[in-house]
Amino acid sequence: MVFIKVQRLRLSPVGAAPLTVTLGDLRMSVDDRNVVDGIGVEKQSPIVVLTISDHRIWGDRDHLQALQNKINDYFGFIESGQLLESYPNAAEKKIRIDVICQYSPDTDGEQLLLKANQVAESVGWSVSWLVLDKIS
Repeated sequence: MVFIKVQRLRLSPVGAAPLTVTLGDLRMSVDDRNVVDGIGVEKQSPIVVLTISDHRIWGDRDHLQALQNKINDYFGFIESGQLLESYPNAAEKKIRIDVICQYSPDTDGEQLLLKANQVAESVGWSVSWLVLDKIS
């Protein structure tokens, strides 16, 4: 995948702390609910990709809850219209949320990601995940 670099944007979700869209920032983390970790448009296809950076080891409930919260925050960001408001290049494009994992998800992690994808597909988006050591 090839992405177009994006400038830093300040977002103001209703009822929550402002989100910051960043690319290549050390603050990117599944633990930071106030940051959209990455955003870009695939050059070869009309898909806007929002990225979640997940550095945590699988196997604890706190990790699953953090990831579920972050995915839900991204869903809210898209549904509220903030994606289009903050990133007009997303207009009339498909939307995908990529979770970039440092470690392979365990069974519970895969179930969470599959369920998130089912919910996303019900509104025309998708959720996928990639493991860093398996990306070549």
